Amino acid sequence: MIAPINRPPATLGSIALLALFPLTYAQKDNSPDCSCYVTSGSTSPSYFTYHSFHDFRNAAATKSDNFNLPAPIVSASQDNGTEPVTSTFFTSPTFSNDWSIQTWTSHASAVAPFSRVNSPQNVYIHRDSRSSSTHLTLRTVRLPAFQSIAEVDTVATNIYYASIRIRARVAGSPGAVAGLFTFADDTNESDIEILTRDVSTQFRATNQPTVDDSDNEIPDATTAVRIAAANSKKNGSWTDWVDYRLDWLDGKTEWFINQKSVEEKTHGVPKKASRFIMNLWGNGGVWSGNMSLGGVATMDVEWVDMVYNTSDAVGKREQSGGCRTVCNVDGLKNVGFPESASSATAIGTWRSRSEAGYLGLFWVLTIGYIISIGI
Repeated sequence: MIAPINRPPATLGSIALLALFPLTYAQKDNSPDCSCYVTSGSTSPSYFTYHSFHDFRNAAATKSDNFNLPAPIVSASQDNGTEPVTSTFFTSPTFSNDWSIQTWTSHASAVAPFSRVNSPQNVYIHRDSRSSSTHLTLRTVRLPAFQSIAEVDTVATNIYYASIRIRARVAGSPGAVAGLFTFADDTNESDIEILTRDVSTQFRATNQPTVDDSDNEIPDATTAVRIAAANSKKNGSWTDWVDYRLDWLDGKTEWFINQKSVEEKTHGVPKKASRFIMNLWGNGGVWSGNMSLGGVATMDVEWVDMVYNTSDAVGKREQSGGCRTVCNVDGLKNVGFPESASSATAIGTWRSRSEAGYLGLFWVLTIGYIISIGI
């Protein structure tokens, strides 16, 4: 198991330093004064112990980096995934402490006509010419004998329930699948998938598996969902920046687009500790479609914002005195920087858990609130 994040106690000095030096490109728990996190959902709030924010918009370049150009396209002879990383950014603790670039290979089969070869050369930092900010890019390329693909996994494999938000866009040739998903195994997986053969106004929301042991389609396992434009009833497009959100909860998976709930499923909800994966692939099969020779597709990611629990942290709140400071991760002034919830919100939502041990917390918060306003 991966050790949980150790959050230092809050001090006035640490809070002041966070305000003065927001190192937004680094993985950060930007909330040293928060002891748990609450999310808004379609039915009721959910609570999580840990938070991490991965911001790729201001990636630090060294003299050897040129973020103004994409990494060179993989050649037909680069078929084993041994290419070096494209930037020192990916070997720095900022990235490597939390993410792992994959190099595995999947061979062709009757249902997958082309082999898939992960290459670190398909993962790079690129500067957006329209905004001057940077982003993480994953790329897939169709070559004569194989499909060169990209995948980035969390180092942590013990995520157990999470609310994961990703700001991303996809572009390129038909025949690619952009995946944002939790994964333990083929029967414990919740997906956001964008198929470049689809119309650009929809994504696929899926809880695996989608077929049973007899290869029959499982009803409601996967759904094509309309992408709602931000602040509009019109259709959005995966070619634009979209805020995707995947909530993996006890007994339910829920999908959001631009802060709006668009789909939920109770079938096939994962029940095993998992990792989070971002990938871009194709194999010429029925699901991805066949990318034409020389075709290219990309997925750009500005940031990943996660609140989550872990399989080895059961009872942590009770052992450490409970959830003393509840923080919101929705409706923030600055994405990735949780804000303390009001006393009234904290009291109401914690009481809704109907656990007798939390009644004491109700009175502690109430008395603290009375003292703070001077009654």
